[in-house]
Amino acid sequence: MKGFRTDTALHSRHHRSAWHKHSYASPNERDFFDFTLAAGGRPTEILTKERTYHIDGETIFVKPIAPAHTDGDIIVYFKNADVLVHGDTFWNGIYPFIDNARGGSIDGAIAAANEALGMCTDRTVVVPGHGPTGDRAHLTAFRDMLVGVRKNVAALKKQGKSLDEVLAAKPSAEYDPTWGQFVIDPALFDRLVYQGLGRHSSGQSSH
Repeated sequence: MKGFRTDTALHSRHHRSAWHKHSYASPNERDFFDFTLAAGGRPTEILTKERTYHIDGETIFVKPIAPAHTDGDIIVYFKNADVLVHGDTFWNGIYPFIDNARGGSIDGAIAAANEALGMCTDRTVVVPGHGPTGDRAHLTAFRDMLVGVRKNVAALKKQGKSLDEVLAAKPSAEYDPTWGQFVIDPALFDRLVYQGLGRHSSGQSSH
């Protein structure tokens, strides 16, 4: 990567994702994916709390966050460049995948977006896990979409609607033309929201 020296490269990983690397791949996943890491891809540090690094004149703030996309998410802020990197906690302009089976949830995703909004200004460059590079306005729109779809799905679920009935009601319809045009289609996203309601564990891990 231009601007960084490979001999001083640092690979930090959330402590939960480091554990998952060795434990959570199902037999089916192992059939399709190679989970073996080369020596250079292995973490040099396991993150259990916020850390600040100083590398080649740049100050880098790395923050493990409460479960959102999965239970091993981090946010990285490059202070001098004013760049905020989200990974898969932010999908710009498209519905995100929320990995309920790995600790993620819609409430966690909303909390992560709100936390990130508190870390950036209107001038900050915001880098998503998927979609084009954005800014605070794009991140705000993403958060508002998550809140809106959650509200609609939760209202139907509170009425006792089954998953199939919720999907038939198309609770994300007002957002679908903008957000539902990528790999996570409206029906899948509505399903993920429905299945993830009530799963969020608030607060940062104490480990």
